[in-house]
Amino acid sequence: MSTPQNDLINSLPAATQTAIADVEKTKSAWLAAREIESKATARVDTIKARRNEAAANAEAQNKRWHELFRANDGEMTKEMRALRSEVALDRESLEVFDELISTTEEEIETIPWDTADRAREYIAAHKRLKRIRANQLWGEFMNQHGAQLTQLLTLMNETLERSPENHYDEKAALANFVKDDVLSRVFSNDVLPNDPVFTLVDHYPQSASHYDVHKGGTAAARHKVSVRRATKKQGDK
Repeated sequence: MSTPQNDLINSLPAATQTAIADVEKTKSAWLAAREIESKATARVDTIKARRNEAAANAEAQNKRWHELFRANDGEMTKEMRALRSEVALDRESLEVFDELISTTEEEIETIPWDTADRAREYIAAHKRLKRIRANQLWGEFMNQHGAQLTQLLTLMNETLERSPENHYDEKAALANFVKDDVLSRVFSNDVLPNDPVFTLVDHYPQSASHYDVHKGGTAAARHKVSVRRATKKQGDK
C-alpha cells in the first residue's frame, strides 16, 4: 500500500530500510515488555491493597471487640462471639495474603529483566541505524562536495602560517586548523541533520528505554534465580 511513509522508506537504501525495520521491531518488543511489567506490578499492588484493607478491618473488629468486652464487664455476647470469629478469619486471611504476595513477587521478579533486555536491544538497533545512516549521508556529502572540500583544504594548507607550535610541520598546521575551525564547532553543536529517516524513528531512542536498561539483573542474580527455580521445579516432580 502506497503511503507517504512507505514511499519514503522505499526510497531509502536497502541497508537503511532494514535498520529502520529492526528499530521498529525492537521498539515494539520493548513497549510490549513494559506493558507486561506494568500489569504485573499493578497485580501485586492490588493484592497488597486488599491485604491492607483486610488488616485495617481486622484491627477495627478487634478494637470493637475489646470495647464491648470492657463495656459488658467481660460478658461474652452474641455480637462479641461473631466479632471474635471475624477477627480470627481476618488474621488467617492476612497470613494467606502474605503467602500470595510472596509467591506472586517471586513469579514476576524476572519480568523487569526482560524489559531491560528488550530496551537494550532497542537502543542497540537505534545506534546501528544512526551509524548506517550517518555513513550514508557522509558518503553522499563527499560525492557532492568532496572534491571541493579537498581543494579548499589544500589551498588552506598552502597558506597556513608555519609556526613553532606546529614544529614547522605543514601536516600539523592543517590538523590544528581543522581542529580549531571545524572540530570545535562539532563538539559544541547539538543540532543534527534534518534527515527524513529521523522523522520516522527520531534521533534518539525513547528516554524511558535508558531507564529500563538499568532494571536488568546482574549475571549473578539471574543465575541465582535460575538455580532456585530449577531446584523448585525438580522438587515439584
